[in-house]
Amino acid sequence: MNADNDRPTFRVWMEHESMGYLPGRMKPEQPGVNGVRYAAESHYLYYTATAITLLMRVMVDPETLNAGGSPELVVAGRMADDFLIDEHA
Repeated sequence: MNADNDRPTFRVWMEHESMGYLPGRMKPEQPGVNGVRYAAESHYLYYTATAITLLMRVMVDPETLNAGGSPELVVAGRMADDFLIDEHA
């Protein structure tokens, strides 16, 4: 929230080439980032980029909620959308 007028604000949280929209790459069209999950214990945000068949992760600072570095490749070559994270497996 913006403290001046209590209206919501927005910002781009992170930009990375793996998050981009690639029109014409896949039918039906897919967004750049398709699935998102947060692993609260390890402080990683995981996301899929379906059109380019990637599962990525990025560390999140638990105090500021800002990205704590650049995204890392977890898996390539697998089409994914919705997924689950089990931090104890």
